[in-house]
Amino acid sequence: MGNSPERNCRARGPPAHSDKQGAKGYFKGGFGYHPLGAWLDNTGEALAAVLRPGNAGSNTATDHLIVLELALTQLPDRWRDKPILIRADGAGYSHALISALWSARVDFSVGYPVTEAVRDAIGAVPKWAWQSASKADGGPREHADVVDVTALLDLSRWHTTCPGMRIIVRREHPHPGATLDAFGFRTASVPVKILGWGTCRPGTRRSTLSGPNWR
Repeated sequence: MGNSPERNCRARGPPAHSDKQGAKGYFKGGFGYHPLGAWLDNTGEALAAVLRPGNAGSNTATDHLIVLELALTQLPDRWRDKPILIRADGAGYSHALISALWSARVDFSVGYPVTEAVRDAIGAVPKWAWQSASKADGGPREHADVVDVTALLDLSRWHTTCPGMRIIVRREHPHPGATLDAFGFRTASVPVKILGWGTCRPGTRRSTLSGPNWR
């Protein structure tokens, strides 16, 4: 895992305490900026960031693609021929970004909305199908399970954008005060595309994505 670059894309909103250039109001209240950045998960280094006004959208694909390109150029040449994993939360869920990641032939996992169709799919999954989730280092993630619900969803609109994309659901026992789903768990789902998925074996970097790390 240490030999495969992994990047996390995140947006943060630092406040501005005066009327600075480019500062705008947040949609949840407040005033400041909404920058978007990418970090190298293996080392914790910041690779790239763009400063955006506070009213910039979280899932603006154009901004994600700009940051992604800037981040990839920061990698040393010797690392660029290795498998690269791009991770983002639900803000990365867009046809434009996922299509670009697919075209670039990189691995990815991003957030996916837990829609009514996803909830129906979860309800249809037999108990034996759930598997123990893994952390990024391959170790077990306590009180968490994962399952592939791809076959239970209609993904026809993604066949052109990203053929072969899979939807993985993770459930875990919630911490006190967390929002529960209808099944009594804290649930999240991600679309993933791992090149050569069928050849990975348990314990490898790629197979651990059955329990992806959401930032």
